[in-house]
Amino acid sequence: MFARLIALQKKLKTSLQFEPCLEERFQNDHFEKSLPDVRAALWLQIILYALFGILDNWIVPETKFVIWTIRFIVVTFTLLVFFFTYSKAFQRYMQFVLSVNGIVAGCGIVAMIMFSKPTELGFQFYYAGLMLVIMYYYILLRLRYAYATITSIIIVLGYEVVAIGFQNLLTGPQLPVFINNNFFFISSLIIGNIAGLTLEIYMRKDFLQRVEIEKANEELKKLDTLKSDFISLVSHELKTPLSAIRTSAEFLESEDAIDADVEKEILNNVIVNVDRLTQLINDILDLSKIEAGRMEFHFEKVNVQETIKVAIGNIKYLALKDNIAISIEIPEYLPPVFADRNKLIIVLNNLISNGLKFTHNGGTIILSAKEEKDDIEIRVKDTGIGVDKDQISKIFDKFYQVDNSFRRKTGGIGLGLAISSGIIRAHGSEICVESEPGKGSIFYFRLKKFEKK
Repeated sequence: MFARLIALQKKLKTSLQFEPCLEERFQNDHFEKSLPDVRAALWLQIILYALFGILDNWIVPETKFVIWTIRFIVVTFTLLVFFFTYSKAFQRYMQFVLSVNGIVAGCGIVAMIMFSKPTELGFQFYYAGLMLVIMYYYILLRLRYAYATITSIIIVLGYEVVAIGFQNLLTGPQLPVFINNNFFFISSLIIGNIAGLTLEIYMRKDFLQRVEIEKANEELKKLDTLKSDFISLVSHELKTPLSAIRTSAEFLESEDAIDADVEKEILNNVIVNVDRLTQLINDILDLSKIEAGRMEFHFEKVNVQETIKVAIGNIKYLALKDNIAISIEIPEYLPPVFADRNKLIIVLNNLISNGLKFTHNGGTIILSAKEEKDDIEIRVKDTGIGVDKDQISKIFDKFYQVDNSFRRKTGGIGLGLAISSGIIRAHGSEICVESEPGKGSIFYFRLKKFEKK
């Protein structure tokens, strides 16, 4: 029994301790759920405490008026506690007030024992009432087990003072009664403590399950919103290039004689829009592979400077079109990194494209790299519109759009940064952001140096 009690206490103190904010939620939830039960239990206490007074007339006829006075005081105090449950302050002091109420109720019965003789029926009758009070506060009144234990110990100590100091049970013929009563007191405390601990563990587990269900529901709502956003964004991104392709095709079909330069421009427009559709589909497929853990990586020795030049070459025409300068600041000798070259190019393309989208004409984008102790840090800095601090934590979310009011220079559905973040996480790192609205942003991450085996 003692081993069971110690195990339950250890379990409560370790695995079921909450963070401060979650603990506060638990306390509020516990109060709201237990308040109706507390009021019902207080009414039960008032009714039983008063009804048992009928028996005083036969059990202790000589001192029944004294006993009734004690009952009146306890019932009045319990009524005051009941009315106090409707005040705003009760939530804050609930455990303390109920503990005091328990001590008053228990000590009331102890006083009744004091005014009854050990040889009378009332002595054992009131002793049984004391046992009821102890179990009542452990189970019915929803006292936290620590408060219930302290309350019960104080009540038992009150009984010991009366039994030893006023009834002389240690020296009289009623010593076996005293020993028997204490045996049952100790047993009740142990059983009550186990019951209180078990109840609190159950309440905490139940609360955690409800919190997890709430989180799951919130995630489902978020997924539903993402689904709607996805359909809306993809529909728009598909419609725009498809409309352009259809318009170009209809023009070519309707015209018999077309100037060669015009025809070349129209065909080039078709190719650009096909590439745009291809990129959109590739982005969706890449993200689904990352989230499913099915994206394949081929780690090898990678030259950072050469990889950055390839990434810039892929989209330099966009920078020239918008008069945005892209420069490289890399030391003459920079150790290679251990990475997937093609995936690293995708990350750099996405980060550079992101900078181009939000940088005004005449701005600059700087790609730099520097050697750290065990890593190589790669940075992409732009002079664009920047990101607010409250948005930085969201920019790597799927479909998140930083600023819809700013004219975007290329299409997209907000997957580039999400894909880049997933790739870098697969490399054992993460993309960090420093940004100030109106002054630009810096995206940077670290990769492990390549080490010869």
